[in-house]
Amino acid sequence: MNLKTEEELCLIYVSNMLMPKEKDRYFKLLSEYKDVLAWSYKEIPRLDATIEVYDLSIKGVPPKKQPQWHFCLDLTSEIEKEVNKLIDAMFMYAVKYPT
Repeated sequence: MNLKTEEELCLIYVSNMLMPKEKDRYFKLLSEYKDVLAWSYKEIPRLDATIEVYDLSIKGVPPKKQPQWHFCLDLTSEIEKEVNKLIDAMFMYAVKYPT
């Protein structure tokens, strides 16, 4: 389902398990509130750091070598695009730990 125009797509995916009446109610609800939904990472304002930042404490844990992950070559470019979107929206950034 598209909540906007053909030129400006805002696609939503609805389960096939919903009854037609439920699908209609769901679509009407989302259409009514589409102006408050974010359709890209850039539309979401920066959140408070106390809510969004995670601190993974790894002190005292011996390092383990993980095997390299292998992705289907078709997915690699899509993964890079998604990660770059998160970096551009400042949701992700590289951190180097000296220890």
